[in-house]
Amino acid sequence: MDIGSLRQRVVSRPSGFLGKLTLTVYCWISQGPAVIGNIGSPEHLDYSIVGEAVNLAARLCGFAGPMSIIVPEFVYSETKGNPRFHYSPEQIIEIKGFEQPITVRSLAPA
Repeated sequence: MDIGSLRQRVVSRPSGFLGKLTLTVYCWISQGPAVIGNIGSPEHLDYSIVGEAVNLAARLCGFAGPMSIIVPEFVYSETKGNPRFHYSPEQIIEIKGFEQPITVRSLAPA
C-alpha cells in the first residue's frame, strides 16, 4: 500500500472514526550497510539496528513533514528515471553526525 492509498483510507472513514484517531506519518528512505541483531552484554541485550545508513534515516525523519517521504540524493539518483516517482527540487541540509551537508528531496504525489 502506498502513502496516498493510506491517506485516502483514513480520510474516507466516517467522521466519528477520525475523531478518535490522529494519524501522522513521517517516512524516510535510505540505503546502506547496517548491523541488525542482539547488541550488548549478556546482562543487557537489545535487538537493535546500527550503522551510518540507519543514523541517516533516523535523522531524515526530523526533516520529513507529516505525510511526506524524504530521500537522500543517492536514493533519488537510483529512481529518477522511473516515471512512477516524482520529486520536489533538492534541498541541502546539515545533519548532526555527518561532516558534509546532505542533499535530499521529497517524494511528490503523482
